[in-house]
Amino acid sequence: MRVDPSELDQFDLISDKFVAEIRAGKSPDIESYVRAHPKLAIRIRQLFPVLQAMENRNPNCVAESDSAIEDEIRQLEASPPPRRLGEYRIIHEIGRGGMGVVYKAEQESLGRHVALKLLPQSAKFDERRGIRFQQEAIASGKLHHSNIVPVFGVGRSDDVSYFVMQYIEGTGLDQVIAEVREAVSDDDQGSGRKLKDTVRLDHTKLGTVASGLFEDLSKQTEDGSADSADSADSAEQTGASVHPESAAESFSGSSSFASASSTSGSFSQRHAYYRNVAKIGEQVSDALEYAHSRKILHRDIKPANLLIDFSGHVWVTDFGLAKLTDQDDLTRTGETVGTLRYLPPEQFNGNSDARSDVYSLGLTLYEMLTLQPAFDGKDFAQLLQNVTESLPDPPRKKDSRIPRDLDTIVMKAIAKEPADRYQSAGELRDDLKLFIQGKPIRARQISELDRFLKAVRRRPVISALAGMLLLSLIVGSALVTWKWQQATIALNRAEDEAESKQAINEFLLHDLLSYANPQLEPDPDIKLRTVLDRANESVETRFRDQPLLEAEIRLHIGAIYNQLSELKNAQRHFSAAYQIRSDELGPNHPDTMRVYANLAALQSDIGNPKQSVAMLRETIAYYESRSATADTEFEVMESKLNLATVLASLGQYEDAKTHLDAYIIAARDLPDLDYREGQLALGSLLFDQDLLTQSAEVAESVEAELSAELTNEEGVIEAGGAQVGTFHQLLRTRKLLGEIELAQGRFDSAIAIFEEKIAVSEKLLGPDHSSSLLGVRDLAEALLACKRFEEARDIIEPALRRSESLKGSDSPTTLHIKTTFAMALTELGEVQAAIELLEERYAGAREKLGATHPDTIQIAYQISTAYYRLKDYRTAETLLTETLQHAKSTLGVDHSATLNMLADLGEAHRNLGELELAEKELSESLAGSRLLMRENHPHLLTTMSGLLKVYVSSRQFEKAEPLGLQLVEGYRIEGGQDWEINFALNMLAHIFRMQDKDAEAHPYYVEAYELRTNSGVDLQSKSMAGLLDVLCDVEHETDQHELSVVRLKEYLEWFAGEDDEQLPWFYNRAKSQLGRALLELGQYEEAELVLLDCFDALEGVAEDDLNFSSCQKELRSTAVRIRELYKRIKQREKYELWRDRYRELKRKSNL
Repeated sequence: MRVDPSELDQFDLISDKFVAEIRAGKSPDIESYVRAHPKLAIRIRQLFPVLQAMENRNPNCVAESDSAIEDEIRQLEASPPPRRLGEYRIIHEIGRGGMGVVYKAEQESLGRHVALKLLPQSAKFDERRGIRFQQEAIASGKLHHSNIVPVFGVGRSDDVSYFVMQYIEGTGLDQVIAEVREAVSDDDQGSGRKLKDTVRLDHTKLGTVASGLFEDLSKQTEDGSADSADSADSAEQTGASVHPESAAESFSGSSSFASASSTSGSFSQRHAYYRNVAKIGEQVSDALEYAHSRKILHRDIKPANLLIDFSGHVWVTDFGLAKLTDQDDLTRTGETVGTLRYLPPEQFNGNSDARSDVYSLGLTLYEMLTLQPAFDGKDFAQLLQNVTESLPDPPRKKDSRIPRDLDTIVMKAIAKEPADRYQSAGELRDDLKLFIQGKPIRARQISELDRFLKAVRRRPVISALAGMLLLSLIVGSALVTWKWQQATIALNRAEDEAESKQAINEFLLHDLLSYANPQLEPDPDIKLRTVLDRANESVETRFRDQPLLEAEIRLHIGAIYNQLSELKNAQRHFSAAYQIRSDELGPNHPDTMRVYANLAALQSDIGNPKQSVAMLRETIAYYESRSATADTEFEVMESKLNLATVLASLGQYEDAKTHLDAYIIAARDLPDLDYREGQLALGSLLFDQDLLTQSAEVAESVEAELSAELTNEEGVIEAGGAQVGTFHQLLRTRKLLGEIELAQGRFDSAIAIFEEKIAVSEKLLGPDHSSSLLGVRDLAEALLACKRFEEARDIIEPALRRSESLKGSDSPTTLHIKTTFAMALTELGEVQAAIELLEERYAGAREKLGATHPDTIQIAYQISTAYYRLKDYRTAETLLTETLQHAKSTLGVDHSATLNMLADLGEAHRNLGELELAEKELSESLAGSRLLMRENHPHLLTTMSGLLKVYVSSRQFEKAEPLGLQLVEGYRIEGGQDWEINFALNMLAHIFRMQDKDAEAHPYYVEAYELRTNSGVDLQSKSMAGLLDVLCDVEHETDQHELSVVRLKEYLEWFAGEDDEQLPWFYNRAKSQLGRALLELGQYEEAELVLLDCFDALEGVAEDDLNFSSCQKELRSTAVRIRELYKRIKQREKYELWRDRYRELKRKSNL
């Protein structure tokens, strides 16, 4: 699809964040960015690996310091604990985690021990963190489950917020794992610690709870220990706490676990341990399923947040996240790193659902089985890289004695892709139950080939598959996953191509990436083009025997050409990739169809929207014909969203809305679809249909949701991920609201919205960011719509200069701003300068995109409009004729843009006097527009106005009269601008008058005159005088002289106080009209004074006066009226005198 400026804003922002992470010593996962920003997936996969490669080759990149964070941690640790909070006496600190510090306390009123979780004063948390602390208490308080720590209440004392939890004797699972790890003998230092058939335990290193893991917990219940539910109830009655103290205090030895200390290392021990791992997982997953059913996610499942009491009962705690209260472990705070080890990839970008908690629990079970974390690293950066880019080895690879089914369950739970995991905690629980019961589990073990292919999708460099390796560093991860296991021939080809890894590495690093060295070429655009050009030269010969690899490379070379608006090159590579996959895999293979879908989207970009529609419909039909899965449903709906966008661009609004509605409904159930993206598209569609009220309702609803989610906009950039996407959706929504306000004529409100949008963008992103620069463009266009032309020019010109300097003269941002600058110049009368700018843009667009591309068509249309403003109608007509043909071919004859051009061509022919052509074109445009637009749409009224002028100019008054009546009524209903209504009234009155229907003409002239009078604008203008003159003529013809006298006297009063020499000539014309009206009413004395005074004034106009000719004409008319006056009052001498004077004036005029 065509690059949307708002998408470019968002892409710029996340690109900056991605590079910043690399320079901070991190190794960001590209696929996590893809999942956080699905609309930008292709661009991210195209360009992020290039950025990564360039940054990794740049020696100037240094890690940023964490000193500020560490200083705040030290301040927290140095803060003295409170001694009392209300009725609670603080005993000592238990631990730090979640959003605060936890203390053991005594509730004196009930004489019981409780746990208090505090938000410390010394942390000086901002309001957002305070709210999160409250949310944790509220979330925990809503949950009532036997495996979730109960919350008794919340409070605030001495400006300290806290909540009260149950206190149970037990210990954290992280401590249990550590104790088991220390106690297990290590016979093989190279392979890590294992629970072998002959486990030798040093029980002096085991706490009571850890020892109990080597017994069958089910037997303990039979022996009299409390079961899970009873334990929970008993704990609540006795006031025990779920937060662990030290082992010495927590593990007093009356538990049924005590006998475990004498158990010898045997097969039964190992078997019991694995069963107990499964039972712990079963309890936790049941608790999570319960929480999820109440719309609460934990989002920080890890061993430290799972507590085990003496009965083997597991408690889930800490429903909150607080990075600043964590303890130091690596280069950042230890709890953050600890959390990081268990963090699912999608959560790095703020995206979480039930499957995220499943992933974290899976990693916890993995650690229990192997006694080592699934991910580790020598520092934060390495750990982050391992977490985001690696798949851990299956537990059985570390210890083959681990039950195969338990290994399968864990590996399914920790799949990188959420779609590959258990889809709910309940599913995980059910499989763990089946394992415990010795029944077959539902999950299936993943094959080595599947693991290999998943690694290809996630990180092509590490997997070393040749095609993906090249792709990863040039343009990003694959657009389409290679599922070669589905066909034997494809599998063999994959193995063959894997053998060429070394050669491709050399090709990539030496032939291509050497030209992408940031130290060799400072211009990133040129570097990227150089890389592409070399790839373009090499791909055909270098990988001739590896067709699927060639197809993959072509796909992504083409994708970057598309990003650079090199659409012809992009289409060539996409088409070649599609043909190769079609030949090798078959035209109906899923991989082939995914390329086809991308090619379909490109068709719209290159100016073939109709072809794009046909191909997208084929894509949808293909996926709908396959078995319904989450993946196929996602592909169908994404294609429907794309199809709706293209259909809307073609003006096929009803069809577009049908597909949008389907997308919006599906997005409520499919987490990978963006519901608000569909809503925004719907709001824009309604706006395009001029359904402004409905569009506003949708936009306001989206804005409310986004604003509620972004309670602190300034925290968005730091948060990154989905928050950034949400922020950009909010900016786009506000832009739509501003456009709606403009369309409804609420100009001040619209300007305020656009100004606020710029302020927020500049504050968070800086004034030179694309989002900020395009925000200035939006404001400038709003000012142009409000006719505040100079203000628009004053803000858009510096924005253009900045964009040219920072982004380049041919970047999309610069080109958009340049077009708006040209519009401002046109409105300010600097039309020739505007034409030069637009013709420069047109030449580039025609070369890059072709003459039939919608962007090229739009620029040509703007140029024709500028020539029209210059009254160079022939040049405008020539350009419009050519452009109209392209529009008909690309957009269709019934597209609104095509109909607009047809109407403008008719206007050009009208001004050239070619009235037959003008009538034909304007009539066709009007007929077509009526099928698309609501009645009295502004465009319809404008076209009707042009056609009305043609009818009047060609004296087709019988056709003109009904059209004129429609036009007047339309403007009255629509509430057109005063000048538009005034024009329609005058035209209709004139049409009646030309048919000798003065009585019918009179009310329209009166309405036009009163409209001008009431507006108070240009009352002393020549056009106002002309309207008054015509009105008085009509009133003279219809014997309504009294009305003329009143009107004329009022008019002349407007000039009271003016110097006689400054009075305009038409002032005296009005006086002459007043004299005539008085004469007709028989008020001869007043008529004589007015007419004689008027004659003297007109006679005194010098011959070099610009208005001399008009004054001489009016002088003769006045002489006739004076002559008529004396004739009526029977003053013969004066009559003859003025008869002779008139004859002399007539004689002079003939000379």
